[in-house]
Amino acid sequence: MNAPVNDFTPAQWETLKDQYDFCCLYCKRKFAPELLTQDHLTPLSRGGSHTMANIAPACHSCNCSKNDKTAPEYFRYLSA
Repeated sequence: MNAPVNDFTPAQWETLKDQYDFCCLYCKRKFAPELLTQDHLTPLSRGGSHTMANIAPACHSCNCSKNDKTAPEYFRYLSA
């Protein structure tokens, strides 16, 4: 993975999913744990890190739709 910092662990991923109550950050729907994907709030392609502070759970649909937008950009897109 090509990220400036890459210290995100599987245990942290489980913690994040639990903290978000197994809901997608964007659509707020609840999913089975294995259906959530790791979304980089600032995409790796835009200099984001692979760290707990830069990752949130997202459903596949939202993560694909978000593409290379930052989280604030995607929230603006959703509200337009």
